[in-house]
Amino acid sequence: MNRMLTNLSVVTIALVFSATTFAQAPVPPAPAPAAPPSVPPAPASPAPSDTKAKGEQGASKQAMKAHKKAGKKRGLDRADEVAGEHAQKGRAKARSKQGR
Repeated sequence: MNRMLTNLSVVTIALVFSATTFAQAPVPPAPAPAAPPSVPPAPASPAPSDTKAKGEQGASKQAMKAHKKAGKKRGLDRADEVAGEHAQKGRAKARSKQGR
């Protein structure tokens, strides 16, 4: 009897939850679309001067990234420098797994 009452309560709670959670108000109809503005279409390909400027920007970004990375330690080498003796055993294990 007790188990049946529990099951009935669970089913009732599930139904109430699903009815309140998944119930949605009807969507109002969308208004008619406005007339498209008379804007000329964009050019299909960029002008040659734009292409050159973008290429130069890309090259300068790559040069900046390379410059920032130059001289900096990375990975386990940086960890050795920052942490010192702390966790030396873990870094030694990581080095052995990396094949150094």
